[in-house]
Amino acid sequence: MPRKIESWKINLFSVWFGCFFTGLAISQIIPFLPLYIEQLGVAGGDTLSVWAGPLASPSSFPPLSRRCGAAWPTAKGAS
Repeated sequence: MPRKIESWKINLFSVWFGCFFTGLAISQIIPFLPLYIEQLGVAGGDTLSVWAGPLASPSSFPPLSRRCGAAWPTAKGAS
C-alpha cells in the first residue's frame, strides 16, 4: 500500500518551490531594470541610477519593504 504524504509536507514543498522560482526570476530581471526604466522616459546617466537603486532595493530587502508597507495606510475596505 502506498504511503500517503501529509498535507503540510505538500504545502511546504509547493511554497518552497514558488519562493525558489520567484527568487530566480527576480535575480534574472534585476540586471535589466535600468533598460526598462529608460524606456519609461527616465534620461540616462545619474538619473537612471537614482531610479534603478530604489526600485531594485525592495526585492533585496524584504524586511525593509514590509516595514515601509506597514507604515502607509491601506485603502478603505482593504485588509
